Amino acid sequence: MTAPTVWRRPMRFVMAGVVNTGVSYGVYVALVAGGMALPWAGLLSLASGIVTGFLTQGRFVFGQLSWSRAGRYVLAWGALYLVHLGIVWSLQRWGVSPHIGALVALGVLTALSYGVLRHFVFAPAAQTK
Repeated sequence: MTAPTVWRRPMRFVMAGVVNTGVSYGVYVALVAGGMALPWAGLLSLASGIVTGFLTQGRFVFGQLSWSRAGRYVLAWGALYLVHLGIVWSLQRWGVSPHIGALVALGVLTALSYGVLRHFVFAPAAQTK
């Protein structure tokens, strides 16, 4: 593979992630600023990001948009949500605001989610001979 081909999918993942992150983080900040408890704000922002992400990542990034993969997608993001929440809570205990903690968590989740989505959710079906 040439370098542009090798980087095409990760670059598309980043582009889809910018859209997804904008939606998800915007919802999160608005809810926390409105006084909603951190777990609920995180969960609702995650839900908004799940819908956006499934559509953009499934079609635009991995070319595998199929509703049969939605269950795995939700399961993967459920686990990733717990990682996110753990990071934000841990940082809060050290005096970091939930807004900054969420940004730190997003960096970690970006790398982690690419691998999970590529190998678990949108992995091509095994080809039989």
